[in-house]
Amino acid sequence: MTEFERDQLRRFTPCNFTDRASIVQALGEVHVELMLIHPFCEGNGRLGRLLATLMGLQAGLPLLDFSEMDGWRKKEYFAVVGRD
Repeated sequence: MTEFERDQLRRFTPCNFTDRASIVQALGEVHVELMLIHPFCEGNGRLGRLLATLMGLQAGLPLLDFSEMDGWRKKEYFAVVGRD
């Protein structure tokens, strides 16, 4: 967690980037790195979605919608973050 805080969180938060590519990069890298270190036995996904939502709001995005992450998309998500 200390390394995550020193690297990704320090570089990408607050998430006040103005171009979409930088916002996507920040959200993606922070989310995946948090999932990969697996700091909690329960709640990793919820915490990751909460952090992504906070960063999105900092960047001026509307609330992120995770409702489509069900079924095959959930399996695809787990494969991307190395949790398959």
